[in-house]
Amino acid sequence: MALLDTLNPQQKAIVEYNNGPHVVISGPGTGKTRVVTHKLAYLLDQGVDPESIFCTTFTNKASTDLKQKVRELLGKSDLEFPWVGTFYSVFAKILRIEAKAVGYSTSFSIYDTEDSESLVAHIIEDFNINSEALNPRDVTRRISFLKNSMIFPADLLKKEDRSSVEDKFIRVYQEYQRKIFANDSMDFEDLILKTLELLRNNKKAFNKYKKKFDYFLFDEFQETSLAQYEIIKLLCSKAGKICVIGDDSQSIYSWRGAKHSNIHNFKEDFSRVKQFPLDRTYRSTIAILDAASEIISRNETFVEKKIVTENEEGEHLSLIKCSDEKDEAYQLARSRYTAVLNIIKEER
Repeated sequence: MALLDTLNPQQKAIVEYNNGPHVVISGPGTGKTRVVTHKLAYLLDQGVDPESIFCTTFTNKASTDLKQKVRELLGKSDLEFPWVGTFYSVFAKILRIEAKAVGYSTSFSIYDTEDSESLVAHIIEDFNINSEALNPRDVTRRISFLKNSMIFPADLLKKEDRSSVEDKFIRVYQEYQRKIFANDSMDFEDLILKTLELLRNNKKAFNKYKKKFDYFLFDEFQETSLAQYEIIKLLCSKAGKICVIGDDSQSIYSWRGAKHSNIHNFKEDFSRVKQFPLDRTYRSTIAILDAASEIISRNETFVEKKIVTENEEGEHLSLIKCSDEKDEAYQLARSRYTAVLNIIKEER
């Protein structure tokens, strides 16, 4: 069909497949976004009800772009996507509907990172804790990481031989949890955790959303957290129509709780999972691919893949040793500045 004419054979096979759980291991520059866009468009073109599709992207911008591209592909400018967005936006929508079941009002507030850090700073000040011992920004980041990892104050209290600083942190964490709930508010992590709580503890809500979604499409799967993956497993049956796309070697958010191992676990947790490679890159040169492959091969665990390209060999890579992130920025800016000067000289 015309909708798929611009896809290469690998991409087309992924878009058309819908016979059960499948994972797409996508290298950089291989057309992953094109696959996600066309797969969503293909489902809708086949007559699938948009209400039955649960699809997530990693950022709000990616979600907005995805929706617009699908509208353009199908020639339907007024097409709506009720359950396409980030995990946070989709779960916020569910929680607005089901708020009372988890102890909130339907008008609950959502704290961004700045709001959370401000609340933590006030708690530290109220407890007369030295901000050098517990820096508000560091504490906020650690609370975020722990919540994404489903580790709560009660879990930390089980650890023996805690330091005095750790005890102070636990007090702050406990008070943060108490105050954010008292303020009828959720942080980004709560949007995930409260949805998980809802589905685990409220049978009516669980049955409602279990029946609602028939198709699942998750982009950047290597950046999903433990709690997000638990929700996916609750909503989708083991033999369900689910597609996850990602690359464990491109995970960059482990510091806030992302589990690239979810890609490995997916093949164990779902039935008869079909794996598709997306390994023809249109972006990188051979030199870059060779270097990246050599580095990735040193990882303790990774999904075996061989990225190929028809691009040229490209320039040799340079190794630059930097003392910190500021030096790295300086070195990169200097190298680009030197390159631009050389181009100008050549043109003269």
